Amino acid sequence: MTDDQKKELVTRVEEKIGIGELFRLLEMNTVKTKGGNVYCVCPFHEGADNPNGFAWSNGFGFCFTQCNRKYDLFDIVMRMKGYDFVDASSFLSDLVGMEVEFSRSPSASLSDGLENRDFLSKIRKAKAKRKTVEWNPLPDIVFTDIEPVLHSMLRREGFDNDVRDYFDIGYARSGYLSNRITIPVDYIDGSIVTISGRSVLPADELKMHDIRRYQIWYDTDKGVTLYNISRADPYIAITKEVFVVEGFKSVWRMHQWGYRNTVAAMGTSLTDGQRRLLLKLGAKIIVCGDRDKAGKEFNQKVKESVSKFSDFAVMDMYNLDVPDKTSIDDISKEQFDFLYQTTK
Repeated sequence: MTDDQKKELVTRVEEKIGIGELFRLLEMNTVKTKGGNVYCVCPFHEGADNPNGFAWSNGFGFCFTQCNRKYDLFDIVMRMKGYDFVDASSFLSDLVGMEVEFSRSPSASLSDGLENRDFLSKIRKAKAKRKTVEWNPLPDIVFTDIEPVLHSMLRREGFDNDVRDYFDIGYARSGYLSNRITIPVDYIDGSIVTISGRSVLPADELKMHDIRRYQIWYDTDKGVTLYNISRADPYIAITKEVFVVEGFKSVWRMHQWGYRNTVAAMGTSLTDGQRRLLLKLGAKIIVCGDRDKAGKEFNQKVKESVSKFSDFAVMDMYNLDVPDKTSIDDISKEQFDFLYQTTK
C-alpha cells in the first residue's frame, strides 16, 4: 500500500463512516464529537479518569495524558483489534469498499505490509491449527511477600530508583521467592504473567548449593510473552523498531540509555508465542545476543524465526573490542550507539 493509498483510505473512512462511529465500532470508551474533533478515553493505558484524554484531529489521534504521543488510524485499529498492518488495512478498506493493491515484494517488511494475501491466508490457517496458550494473570496476594526496594546488588551495578519504579522491581523477604530480587513479567496488555526471582548469592555459592540464579513463580510459563512488551509497545509504535535482547538487565540498561523500545526473550531461545508477539508489533526487529556461543545461537534462532516475515538486523557484539561473555549490560552507551549506527 502506497502513502497516497493510506491517505485516501483514511479520508474515505472520515467521510463515509466517521471517526466517531469507527471508534464506537472499535469499542473505545466515552466517544463524543465536539467542534469537528472526536474525543474519548485513551484506549492504550489506564486513562478512564479522563474522558477527553484522547482526541482525533487533523488525521491523527493523540493521547494528552499518559502516552503523550500521536497514533495514525492504522495504529489504532491494529491495537484495538490485535491486527497486523495488513489486517488493519483490509478491515478499513472493507468498511468503505475501497480496493487496495497489495505489494508482493519479498523484501517488504511487516510494517509495510507483508501484503501478500495468499501468504497471509496460509499463515492464519497454520495458526488456527495450533493450540493457543492459556494463562491467568497472577492474583494480587502473590505480591504481599514483595517489598518495593532496590537491592544493593543492583545499586552497585549502576541501576537507580527510576529503574526500580519503572519496572516495579522489588525484593522478597519471604514466600516462594524468598531472598530474591523480584521482577514482574508483563504481557502486552500490561497484566502480569509471572514473577522472576533473581538470587543475590554469589555464583560460587549458587553452584555449591545447586541453586538456580533465576527462579520463576511456581515455574509458570514465561514463554507466552516478552519481558517489557507492554511498556515498550508505545515506543515501538513510534520508532517502528524493536530491540530483542536476552535478559532483564539488558532491558534496564537500555532504558537508562533512552532505548525504551526493548524487549527480552528471558533466555537464549524464542518460543512460538514470543515469535507471534514480535511479528504482531509490525516493526523492524533488531536482535542483540550476548558475546558468547549461546548469544550467537540466539541471534541465529531469532533470525531464522522472523527474518522471512519482517525487516530484520543483527547487532553483533563481536564487532566490539570487548571480552567474551559480554552482554549489553556490560558495555557503555557509546559502544551500543556505535553498534546501532553500524547495524542500520
